[in-house]
Amino acid sequence: MKTKLKLLMAVALLLVAYAARSQCNAAFTATDNGLGNIQLQSVNYVGNFDSANTIMFQWAFGDGTFDTTVLPRASHLYANSGTYNMCLTVIDLIHSCTVQQCDTHSVNLCTQSSAIALEPVGFGEYLFSPAANISGGSYTGTWSFSDGGTASGLTATHQFTSDGLYNVCFNVAGPGCLDTTCRLDTLVMCHPFNLDFTYHTVSTNPYTAEFVVTNPNPSYHYDWISSDGSYGPTADSTQFTFNHNGPDTVTLLVASGAFTCVDSVKHIINVDRCDLLLHVNENSNGTTANFNVSLIDSSHAPVTYLWSFPGGSPPSSINVSPSVTFTSLGTYIATLYASTQSGCTDTLYNTFTLTPPPPPAYNIQGQVTAGTSSEQAVVYLIVQDNTGHLTLFDSTVIHLYDSIGTGYYTFYNLPVNTYYVKAALAIGSQHYANYLPTYYNNALNWVDATAVDLTSGDANGIDITLVEGVNPGGPGFVGGYVDQGAGMALHQGGNIFRSLGDPLAGVQINLVTSADEAVAYTYTDAAGYYQFSNLAYGSYKIYADQLNKTPVPIPFTLSPSDSAIADLNISINSDSATATGISDIGVIAIQGVYPNPVINILEVLINSKQENNATIKLVDILGRTIITRNTKLASGNNKLEVDMEKIPAGIYQLIIQTNSQQRSFKVLRAK
Repeated sequence: MKTKLKLLMAVALLLVAYAARSQCNAAFTATDNGLGNIQLQSVNYVGNFDSANTIMFQWAFGDGTFDTTVLPRASHLYANSGTYNMCLTVIDLIHSCTVQQCDTHSVNLCTQSSAIALEPVGFGEYLFSPAANISGGSYTGTWSFSDGGTASGLTATHQFTSDGLYNVCFNVAGPGCLDTTCRLDTLVMCHPFNLDFTYHTVSTNPYTAEFVVTNPNPSYHYDWISSDGSYGPTADSTQFTFNHNGPDTVTLLVASGAFTCVDSVKHIINVDRCDLLLHVNENSNGTTANFNVSLIDSSHAPVTYLWSFPGGSPPSSINVSPSVTFTSLGTYIATLYASTQSGCTDTLYNTFTLTPPPPPAYNIQGQVTAGTSSEQAVVYLIVQDNTGHLTLFDSTVIHLYDSIGTGYYTFYNLPVNTYYVKAALAIGSQHYANYLPTYYNNALNWVDATAVDLTSGDANGIDITLVEGVNPGGPGFVGGYVDQGAGMALHQGGNIFRSLGDPLAGVQINLVTSADEAVAYTYTDAAGYYQFSNLAYGSYKIYADQLNKTPVPIPFTLSPSDSAIADLNISINSDSATATGISDIGVIAIQGVYPNPVINILEVLINSKQENNATIKLVDILGRTIITRNTKLASGNNKLEVDMEKIPAGIYQLIIQTNSQQRSFKVLRAK
């Protein structure tokens, strides 16, 4: 008996100990409610507890904060994303036990625990927002829509253009975290983007037309209204009867099934009660307007016409195609009353506006001959204004194809004015150096050229035969400098020297014999220098062909005792190009930069008195260097190429720099 009692007592003690252990259990769960909110719940203790607090719960959230409210559940809002060690301590005074359990949980402030909410706005537009509350702060959001649209913000609106299944995704970002929630929905638009209607005539007397929705939707509500105040039934088709002739407007209104949005479309119809399908045509030139009638349906041709032209002369007409003159420009209304053989009269109204006639415009055309085939030439059109000032107006590139090297050019739609036409072989042409740029009527400068007065019609036959230079060759040389006016006076060692004036680049220099026979030509470089070499002994003249400046030839003679002249300088003054006596300076001279304007390859011709290391730069108008290139110049003539094809259109400075000097030239990159 004692043994049995002892056994029962041992079992009871085990049960008490087991009950104590089961009560003193600190296991808990952590539920992420989204946006940093974590819900903690004790596993064993889920009921309410007496006020004596015989069982107490202490929560540690792992971020340095605690909850000692002695409840078996707690919630905590974390300020930062991360991994936290969360602990629950259970103190059971009934069972005299204390136990603690800790678990590690990750917290992502961006995690959303619920889906995206949407609210229809109307016309295919929806308002999207995350169902979980996000209140700005450090949160940022972006939206993407499966139709390709995007938006920024914690909420967004987006309009869809057709019904369909769409996926909408919301990306929310916070301190060190990123989360994405998507929602897939079938969205039905209430905005009928393909809304339209057609109409056709049912009868002509009285005039009745039927109107039908092009793409009816049974879920939409339709309403019709005419500009005369008539209403049609709420259906996808209707008929209107009109008791007048002339234009009328019919409007179709559509509303979604829930009337959350509406739309409308209207058409202007011409009410023709007599079934006279007419169209009034009008063309005007200044204050004169000409009218005629087109018959759309010849089976209902009118018999009589009566026109009314308020403000016109004549004020009325019975002609089919009248011509009317008005006292001033402006907007007018012409009315046509047309009658059929049966006596039915129809009325058409035509509103028109009289504008000033366009100024006259004519063409200049002709041919260019260079005496050699397979060449390319540039034809320049120069305009002279009413003060006599000349300006380059246009240019065109032509090709010389036939056996004698002839090509044709045309300048179209030119205003009335006085023009000069000049032609030259293009840079890179085989015989570029052999033919001088020539004006119309075979002149080498604009003063001797023949002007084209474009006043009353096209100017045809403005032909130019390029003048061929004749240079037998020899040991002679001539060169110089072209500046703009006189330079400043310099004082050195008690002597007075005249400095160089501002250099003029791109000035055409013509070289002729003393008998005015063409020899050669060139252009000044960016520093204002020019030169001719390989010249025979003899007497010559040299002058500058500069628009708006009168050329003044400078005579000189090359001989065995004076075979090189390097200071034949030209000063471009206010009204002429006259000779001065300035010595040459520098060791390099830019002989040409072609073509300018340029589209693809820019060719730079440089003469260097000795071998030189040079740097070529292309600088834009903001001073930014676009191209830098190092090169070695040989003694004598050098040809360099600069690729401009990928350079944006604009104005640039081409700079050639050596150890001792720098030359610059303005370059225009054409579109």
